[in-house]
Amino acid sequence: MNSYFNTNIEFDHSVFYNAINQCIIKKRKGYVCVIDANVLTLAQKSPGYLEIINKALVNTCDGSSIAWLAGLVHRERFTALNGPEIFSSLIEKEYKQLLVGSTVTVKTKIKEKLLKKGKNDKHLFYMPLPFLGVDEFDYQVIANEINELQPEIIWVSLGAPKQEIFMSKLLPHLNS
Repeated sequence: MNSYFNTNIEFDHSVFYNAINQCIIKKRKGYVCVIDANVLTLAQKSPGYLEIINKALVNTCDGSSIAWLAGLVHRERFTALNGPEIFSSLIEKEYKQLLVGSTVTVKTKIKEKLLKKGKNDKHLFYMPLPFLGVDEFDYQVIANEINELQPEIIWVSLGAPKQEIFMSKLLPHLNS
């Protein structure tokens, strides 16, 4: 992964997806961050948050303006790969997947969309979280439940910067 604006970002979409697939195949653990202007700005203002972002397995760019600026600086053409694109491309795959922090309404909408496409949702699981500050979660208890389920992909939906901090605090407690 290359550094742009002091932040690790992978603009090659095939390299990005390959990093995720290899992690799943080898049963390794890691987290992925989708870098938009908000995340990039927060990372520049907070060294601790920047460290969390840069320790990710792989990051991608979710903003065409960031891709354009990075391309301008490095004299290359970069394209963004946004969160919804990533979600759409992976949610239909038969990987065992867990939606963490999302609402029941969102889970129901995902299930309905899959069913309309003729896909099932047997590979999808849901874990609601209480509304707490990022330092108030019991990460070991959450990880125990996740480790029992053994998902191959975990989708964390808490909003930035909370979800990136949450992932970094949860990761040490996960088996894979």
